[in-house]
Amino acid sequence: MAALCCASMSLYAQATAPSAEHTIEVMLTPASGQIEISDKVRIEGRENYVFRLAPWLNIETVSLDGQSLRVTSRGHEHSVALPDSGSHVIGFMLRGVIPGRATEQSSTAMLSSSGSDGVYLPGYDAWIPMDDSAPISYRITVKLPAAQRAVATGKLISENPGDALYQAIFEVSHPGEAPSLFAGPYQVKERRSQGLRLRTYFHAELASLADVYLDAADGYIQRYQATIGAYPYADFHVISAPLPVGLGFPNLTYV
Repeated sequence: MAALCCASMSLYAQATAPSAEHTIEVMLTPASGQIEISDKVRIEGRENYVFRLAPWLNIETVSLDGQSLRVTSRGHEHSVALPDSGSHVIGFMLRGVIPGRATEQSSTAMLSSSGSDGVYLPGYDAWIPMDDSAPISYRITVKLPAAQRAVATGKLISENPGDALYQAIFEVSHPGEAPSLFAGPYQVKERRSQGLRLRTYFHAELASLADVYLDAADGYIQRYQATIGAYPYADFHVISAPLPVGLGFPNLTYV
């Protein structure tokens, strides 16, 4: 009973806490795991901003409304004092190296990892400044070498496969959970079905299975729309995972 009460209080706090809006830019090099992140967090209705950050990330700079700001840290928890509860933008510049994939891959399925076969950044691992007390909305711009492809939770807004860099933009306008980001040497196949964009992001050796997965995804979405209501997203993505997992995220599966 106590556990249920604590869980209920946590959910209530998250539902009532002011949401945050993140504008994220990511420069990623999958081969080395190097990552640079710019995150501008717009918040209001708070007197401080408390957040977690993955231990493999370093905070390069922090600003408040364009002015340099000091962060108070205790372990992996950090906080920023705000001058008032009005609207503010906290800017973060982060840099780090994503941990390489461990030999016992299944034991690291909850943590960020990188390798020549792809990068995995789950939202719950706090690869952006993560305030667990409130839902967030976000817009992510990802840039990486031209031979790579990236996909994130959220609606695909645009992509540009340039000669030197590939860029893709994803967005979630309704506050929810933290974004998850995936990248790798994927071959992409797309299908449109009743206004939905269905995609597979498969490694070359699995590319021949794309139509099978697109057929299955399309069939199940149509089936459940007929029984429980409209599918709530604009896209559904199936991503091949180097990890021995089958994980579900908003509007995609990593399997």
